[in-house]
Amino acid sequence: GDKTLVVDNVKPVVSVSYDNNEADHSSYFQGSRTATITIAEENFFKDNLYDIIPGTDKKYLTITVGKRGDNDNNYTETVVKPVFTKDGDVYKATYTFTDDADYTFDVVFFDYSLNENAPVDYGTSVAPTAFTIDNTDPVVEISYDDTNAVESATNAGYFTGSRKLIIKVTEHNFNAAELDFTEFIGMNVVGADVEVSEIAAIVTYFKTPASWAREGNVSTATYTFDDEGTDANYAIEINYDDLAGNAAAKETSAFCLDNTKPYVVADAEISYSASILDTILNAITFGFYKAEMEVTITAYDETAGIDFFTYSYTVSAGGHKDDAGKANVVIPNSEITFTEGGKKATASFKIPEQFRGYVSFTATDMSGNTSDLFTDDKCIVVDNVAPGVNVTYDNNEAQNGNFYKANRTATITISADNFFPDYLYCPIDNVNGNEDYLVITVGTQLDNETGYTFANVKPVFTKDGDVYKATVLFDKNADYKFDIKYTDKSHNVYDSYQEDVFTVDKTYPTLNVEFSEPAYSNVNQYREDRTATITIVEHNFDAKDVVATVVGKDASGAVQPVSFKDGEGNDVTDYAAYLRNNANWTPSTTD
Repeated sequence: GDKTLVVDNVKPVVSVSYDNNEADHSSYFQGSRTATITIAEENFFKDNLYDIIPGTDKKYLTITVGKRGDNDNNYTETVVKPVFTKDGDVYKATYTFTDDADYTFDVVFFDYSLNENAPVDYGTSVAPTAFTIDNTDPVVEISYDDTNAVESATNAGYFTGSRKLIIKVTEHNFNAAELDFTEFIGMNVVGADVEVSEIAAIVTYFKTPASWAREGNVSTATYTFDDEGTDANYAIEINYDDLAGNAAAKETSAFCLDNTKPYVVADAEISYSASILDTILNAITFGFYKAEMEVTITAYDETAGIDFFTYSYTVSAGGHKDDAGKANVVIPNSEITFTEGGKKATASFKIPEQFRGYVSFTATDMSGNTSDLFTDDKCIVVDNVAPGVNVTYDNNEAQNGNFYKANRTATITISADNFFPDYLYCPIDNVNGNEDYLVITVGTQLDNETGYTFANVKPVFTKDGDVYKATVLFDKNADYKFDIKYTDKSHNVYDSYQEDVFTVDKTYPTLNVEFSEPAYSNVNQYREDRTATITIVEHNFDAKDVVATVVGKDASGAVQPVSFKDGEGNDVTDYAAYLRNNANWTPSTTD
């Protein structure tokens, strides 16, 4: 049969164009992408395109698609065989890329004269031979490994120890440099940036591809916030758009890492409501109160902030026997006042009456760090009970009500919770002028004195069990008055003592009768009236104690009536009664 001789030395022209040329980062595309392959060749036989060229291992047309999908490390190449149709003077076929994957694309064509196509004309196509289809949003996750950290049992998000930050990105085409840390800050409790030098380095670390480990489509990087120099309130916010422009949901995280104890500032840790008296007794600083008083405590924390206070007030020696104080009382966060941006925490509590002792406290921050125990060296005394005073005497054998023939010793017993025997005889501060805390007054009226001389005595008190005792000796012949008033350091006053009045008289009285000697006497016989002057020497003279008997007899010894006259010449019918009347006696100016 007839044969047609074809002489052809012209290279076929192959061109490729794409419908989607909107690339991110040069070769990353969202959506699908369709390649249109156009072959201009006069001797084109579409039915034999994919046949093997005789005597070779090549085909007339080879269209190779390389594909590297999720979790693939290498490309898988596939020869595709789209159907060509004539379109005017050329032949065209299409191939569509729809799956998320990295792609390569190559076209080689030999005509029947075995002319290989000139270099493929891609025109203005973007990334025609190697590109990526990506329609999946990346996923960014922040988590932590807290193997070496402890979270507060009551405050979520507050930690001590060291935390390992884990950032995981699920994205086939992940590029760490594209991570956008829109926020990565460390602040102290007042909201000021903490000078944590690592923060800038941490961001750089996470944006460095070498910092990441990849398994399939999952890339992971970690950073450990250790327990030294990284105290801060951290806030992290990550945004990420992949190379194709798909956006991950914003991922945020916040936590506090605090490994530093709260602290107190010298001379500002503790204060007290106004006292009745602040003084130093026996080298101890005291504050005295008469009613419930208030204690204010203060502590500071730079990072987490104070969560609660724990206070105690502990009874010391000399306090009320029934008072046990209080131990480990918690002041919750809701009752704390914060200033200085939240760094300074202040709280108050009250101590009721009948307490003597010391205040101590600790502060615990939100992460669970507890300050050192602070114990104030000021002894607080809260006392509204008037002291008890009792006086007893060793000699209670009174004559005629309140007269005693021997010395008397008064024993003063004071029962008071807050008794300071070394500071009894000093002025009460700002009260009653110069009156002492303890005033023991003795009034003395000696023989020949017409009035009392008063003096404050100051016996020494010693402890006897739960009370303090002192003695006052009354050893002179005198009339005495004895009174006592005691004010304790909290200004509770004992002033109800009933003044004692008594006399100590250890001297026997003397009696002398002196008669006048009228004229014409004969031994003991008188023709005129005779005057008797009776003198009694006695400091505590009382006429009612005088007993007098006068008996008159005649020469025969018979009892005869006796007539008397007083000093004024008036008749006295009952001489004994006359002498028992104080009005008839004239006091001496010398006794």
